[in-house]
Amino acid sequence: MFKAIGYSISSVSVLLLGFASYDGVKDKPALLACLILGAGASILGMLFRWASFLREEKPSQSPATASQKAKLEKATRPARAPDRGSEARRPTGR
Repeated sequence: MFKAIGYSISSVSVLLLGFASYDGVKDKPALLACLILGAGASILGMLFRWASFLREEKPSQSPATASQKAKLEKATRPARAPDRGSEARRPTGR
């Protein structure tokens, strides 16, 4: 949620900076194109980063992945020592 808010704020700030810069470049077509393309590329980049964040988050929240995660943890746990049960508690006869 915070990432979405952060990317939205960044996009709005790019637009505000573009609006503030527009007055200086409105009579220069090359600079106006650079301003528009630069602002668009920045916003598009933030959208892609947000989409990749969402894509990475979704699999970890699904039940199938949770069971796969549990299997992986079980498989990577160190092996337990065999339970010796009564052997460890047998009197030594001293």
